[in-house]
Amino acid sequence: MMTAVVDDRKRLRLPSAEPGEVYIVETNTDNSRILLSKVTKANPDECRAKVRFEKRGGYTVMITNGAGITSEDVKRGLEEFP
Repeated sequence: MMTAVVDDRKRLRLPSAEPGEVYIVETNTDNSRILLSKVTKANPDECRAKVRFEKRGGYTVMITNGAGITSEDVKRGLEEFP
């Protein structure tokens, strides 16, 4: 088992972490356990549709590149939304 000490600036050194890496921090209700999950970038080839947002008639609308977005894509996106 490895231990680590938090410094006076609330920093914790992870020996296996590289500079610039991003982690999601999750704690349980009594803060007795902390879970760190490394965040990775999505593979661009896995993204089906590219979108951009425009203002039209006072509303913000999403314009796709023609690949289209299904209701399943929307559900998956909303599940990942914090």
